Amino acid sequence: MAILIIWQKHCLTKFSANLVPKRHRRTKFLRNMSEKDLEYKEYEPLFACAGAAAKQKKKAHFVTCDNYVTMSNGTGIVHIAPAFGEDDSRVGRDYDLPFVQFVDGKGDMTAETPYAGVFC
Repeated sequence: MAILIIWQKHCLTKFSANLVPKRHRRTKFLRNMSEKDLEYKEYEPLFACAGAAAKQKKKAHFVTCDNYVTMSNGTGIVHIAPAFGEDDSRVGRDYDLPFVQFVDGKGDMTAETPYAGVFC
């Protein structure tokens, strides 16, 4: 069973209509949550190589908030990578996130990943 967190009720119809096939739509709204309700909540990383953050002895894989992420252009959720992009770098500094770079200068995944040498 997959759990989908949608923190604002008005997103429920838009989100489920776009991502969930009609025959599987059994979405149930549980409660409204603000971004501040979710801030600092931890989650499981999607990739096994995520342990690289531990080498820097910094916490990673938790919800951060920033005003450049809005509901007007999408779901209101984005992935950030402090090594890539001005906003991501600033948010990374604000939350003291680890600076992890899994892509080398040629655009290949690094040895810390299960995809070493694969161009991305």
